Amino acid sequence: MSRAARLRSAIAISATFVLVSLSFEIRSRVQQLNAPLGWLVWLLAFLLSLFLANGATTLLWRVVVRVRYVRRFILGRTWIEGTWFFQTTEYAVDKQEIVQVGLAQFSYELPDLLLSCSISSAALATGEPIQTELISLVLDDSLHYMHRFVRHLRNVQAVGAAYGIFVCEFGKPPKRYEGGVIYLDAEDRQKRRQTGVKLADKDVHALSKQFGAGWQQRVLHDAQWVRTACTSHPPVDLPQ
Repeated sequence: MSRAARLRSAIAISATFVLVSLSFEIRSRVQQLNAPLGWLVWLLAFLLSLFLANGATTLLWRVVVRVRYVRRFILGRTWIEGTWFFQTTEYAVDKQEIVQVGLAQFSYELPDLLLSCSISSAALATGEPIQTELISLVLDDSLHYMHRFVRHLRNVQAVGAAYGIFVCEFGKPPKRYEGGVIYLDAEDRQKRRQTGVKLADKDVHALSKQFGAGWQQRVLHDAQWVRTACTSHPPVDLPQ
């Protein structure tokens, strides 16, 4: 069960306990009524408390999770909402080369806070856009991450998976990612590494204002921006 689901269940249980207790308090105060009427009043109060506990909790949850800061509080260290810059590095015997860059927009589907993602990618050497379709997406409470995808480039389709871990510092939500990419049709499946960094909200706002509609793909075609981003966040060394 996710952190959000546990919190939502705790709120529902607490609300039910309070309102059901209130119904018993009402029962103690109608003892002066004759027995059938007293029990009828208590039964109505009890059923009303259950209805209010469920309905009020659901309504409250649907309202509060629309607020970004509330989502951050609820999800804690697993909150990765925002725009991330990713680069994929291919390792050869004597060199390493960044072959792909991308921007991933992580968000949460309301009201259940299910993680979703949209990805814009480009081949670094040619600037050709890469269409990526997500098949599945998983992030657990220990920040281990994996998504399966279908990639389309030059009318060639490839199925693969990205796997890794989001890195926290001092218990705060992560701003860095380290992992790998595997393509099921590749001869050597273990020589691609992927790193990611979360872009600051102010930088995302500036980029969207500068490049306009469809800014993610436009940014990836800006050689100077990509070069600066790759230089600022160099790829990880290939593990021994």
